[in-house]
Amino acid sequence: MAQSAISQHIEACLPAIPAQPKAAGQSQPIAPAVPAGFRLVPTLIGRPGNVATVWIQCPTWCHIDHANDRQVAVEDVWHSGDFVDLELPHRGGKELLAYFRLGLDPYSSDPAKRRTFVYGEDGDSVDGRYMDPQHIRDFCDRTEAAIAQLRALAEAAEATAGDSDPDMDEALRRVRQGGAV
Repeated sequence: MAQSAISQHIEACLPAIPAQPKAAGQSQPIAPAVPAGFRLVPTLIGRPGNVATVWIQCPTWCHIDHANDRQVAVEDVWHSGDFVDLELPHRGGKELLAYFRLGLDPYSSDPAKRRTFVYGEDGDSVDGRYMDPQHIRDFCDRTEAAIAQLRALAEAAEATAGDSDPDMDEALRRVRQGGAV
């Protein structure tokens, strides 16, 4: 592929750029500082046929493979953690009620998304919900109260489950319908 005039000009100037000095006694260049809870990862940026790998700060909880998840621009890169599923078990199996994950969108126009947030979806609606840590704490408090009530329902169901013999129930149904036992 032919190089643009700008690329050719830059390449022509590269030999004239002096090497950067190293700290005394240092054989390697100094690595950039990375905040706690982050790591530097290679990230694929660009359009097909014009792609480059750049290094970005990525939260340790992020499970996106940025080296293979190409984005057009660095501003398009976002971070996602593992999903936490909330399922409803039933006699026919189970059903996904909601799922949650950590998220971070460092270049978002929404300042709240530039800080780590929790994102939740129910799987049916078009949009999910962005939550701050306090929203999750409040949700957990309400959920724990509901769990206590659900446990009480299960205990009540277990306590009364043995009160009636299925054969006796069938006999009672026949008698009520005027049939013989």
